[in-house]
Amino acid sequence: MRSRQMSAAGAADPGVWLASSPEQEALVCCARASMDANNAERLRELVEQGIDWEYLVWAAHRNRMTPLLYWNLHNTCPESVPIPVMDKLRQNFHVNARHNLRRTRELVKLLGHFKASGVDCMPYKGPLLAFSVYGQLSLRQFKDLDLLIDKQDVETAKELLLSEGYRESYEPKNGEEADIIANPVREFISRDGNIAVDLHWGLERTYLPFPVDLARLRGHMQPVEVAGTTVLGPAPEELVLILCMHGSRHMWNRMKWICDVAELLRTHQGMDWDIVNKLAGNWGCERMLHMGLLLANDLLGAPVPGNLLRKAHADQEVKSLSSQVYERLFVADDTPGGVFGTIVFRTRVRERWRDKMSIILYLAHRALTPSASALSLIRLPKPLSFLYYLIRPVRLAGIYGVGLFSKTPSAQKPH
Repeated sequence: MRSRQMSAAGAADPGVWLASSPEQEALVCCARASMDANNAERLRELVEQGIDWEYLVWAAHRNRMTPLLYWNLHNTCPESVPIPVMDKLRQNFHVNARHNLRRTRELVKLLGHFKASGVDCMPYKGPLLAFSVYGQLSLRQFKDLDLLIDKQDVETAKELLLSEGYRESYEPKNGEEADIIANPVREFISRDGNIAVDLHWGLERTYLPFPVDLARLRGHMQPVEVAGTTVLGPAPEELVLILCMHGSRHMWNRMKWICDVAELLRTHQGMDWDIVNKLAGNWGCERMLHMGLLLANDLLGAPVPGNLLRKAHADQEVKSLSSQVYERLFVADDTPGGVFGTIVFRTRVRERWRDKMSIILYLAHRALTPSASALSLIRLPKPLSFLYYLIRPVRLAGIYGVGLFSKTPSAQKPH
C-alpha cells in the first residue's frame, strides 16, 4: 500500500486545505449526503485514474465516513469499484443501518419512559442529527444517545436507566476527586455494550465550560420526525453552536464532525445568523463557530455567510488551528500531539481570556490535587502530607509523559 501524507496548502496560506492524494480527495468528494454533479464527475475521474482502495477504506473508517463512502460510490460509479471492496463497504453499510435503527428505537423508548417519569429531556446529535440533517438514518455513524436533562432529574433518570439494564460506565470510588463527579455528564452502557447513553445537564465538561441557558434551548426546540415518532430537538441556530463546540473539544479529528456542520448548513440555509452570532458571543464560542464554518466551507464547500467567512479568515488562530486539523485528519493516532497538544488546542480555540484561564486553572488543580488512589498508595505521616502535592505531578508525568512530548505521527495507515 502506498504511503499517503496530508497537507495544508503550504505556509503561504495556512488554513486552506489541499488534497495530497487521490484517496483523500475522493473521501472529501463523498463526504456529503447528496452528491452534486461536479463532485460526482471528479469522483469518477479519481477512481478511473487509480485508487489505493485499502487506504481509502481505512481513511473512511478512521474518519467515521464509511456509510457516506459506500453510498456515494454506489450511486456514482459502482462498476469502477472492485467487487470485494464494494461488497465489504455494502456489508458495513447495512450493519451500521441495523445498529442505528436499534439505537433509534431505544431512544424513542427511553424518551417515553422519561416523559412518564416527569423528566424533561432533549435529545441531540445521534439519530436526531441523522434524520434532520442527513435525511437518512443509515448515512451517519453514531453510538451515543446524548440526552440533555435538568440537573435535579439526574438521579431519577439514572434509576430509570438502571432499571432498563444499563450500568454506569464509570462509578467514582469513595473519596475520589470531586471534580470528576461534578462533570455535567453521566455515561451509561447497555447490558450488551452496544448502546451508550450520555445524560448531560451541561453541554461540555468542567474543563471547557459554557454559560449555556438550558431553559432557552428547551424553549426553542423544533420537531423532528424520528422513525415515525415526533421528537423535539434543538433549533438549528443552537445546534450549529453545539456541533462547533463538540468538534472543537475533540480538535475536529474526525471528518464526520466537519460533515455534520456542513450538512446542517446545507439543510438550514434560512438560519437566523443574527441569533447565532448573539449566542456565540454570550456563550464565548465565537472562535469555535468561525473555525467550524471555515472547515465546513473550505473542506466540503458548505454555504457560509460571507461576513462570517471573512471573520474566520481574519482570525490567525482559526487559520492556524485549521491547518492542524487538516494535518491530523489522516493520521493513525486519535490524539496526535498527546495530552499537551490537546490542552494547547483547547486553550487557543477560546477567544476570551477568562475562558482560557478557566481551562488552565482546572488543569493545574487536577495536576496538583492528590487523588484518592495516590493517598491510598502512599501513606505519609501528617507532618509530611504536603509532599503529596509534589508526588502528584511526578506520577502524572510518569503516566502521560510520553503523550506530553509526542510528535504528530506520520500521516499513514498503520501496518
